[in-house]
Amino acid sequence: MTDRKQTIVTSVRPTGRSTGRPKSEEKRQAILAAAGYCFMGIGFTASMDQIAAKAGVSKQTLYSHFKNKDVLFQAIVSDKVDGYFADIESTQLHGNVTDRLHQVGKHILELMSDPQVGAMLRSVASQADVMPQVSDNFWIAGPGRMSGLVKNIFVKDGLSPNEASDRAWSFVYALAGPLMLSNALHQSNPIKNQATHLKQTVTRFA
Repeated sequence: MTDRKQTIVTSVRPTGRSTGRPKSEEKRQAILAAAGYCFMGIGFTASMDQIAAKAGVSKQTLYSHFKNKDVLFQAIVSDKVDGYFADIESTQLHGNVTDRLHQVGKHILELMSDPQVGAMLRSVASQADVMPQVSDNFWIAGPGRMSGLVKNIFVKDGLSPNEASDRAWSFVYALAGPLMLSNALHQSNPIKNQATHLKQTVTRFA
């Protein structure tokens, strides 16, 4: 797993030194790191005051970047997914439907293997009843975005949008369901050969 994908909580830390990025972007990344630390450690009861203190910024600066905790959490999820999918969203997938499903599927498995994703899943599940907007935001920024990428592949292959959506969700669950569940529950991955699993799943849906 590459360093660029460890974007939230562990690798981004508030510092007083310039890294060549605009200060506003440095502060945004510091806030995301602090919020990830607080949400995964304290839970969604973590206050904006606590997040601002952890990030080393004022509350005014925090609110200038994120208007509330819901928006902040969605940004954390989006940044995590960006680390795995931004490159394939910004470039044209190549090859036939099998090749394109394999490219996207590889990224899905990498994302679902990320321990921070497991932590997010546990945090979201614990708050789903009392803070449904948290799970809504997670669903949009995470699973919804993944299935959307797969849906586009099936639409370009000739399926209607509704058919493509159903097939995309089936593909995502068939491919990543066991890994997602085991990651969320702190269990070892039941799929011992992910390359073979990916190939077999793509063959079923291509």
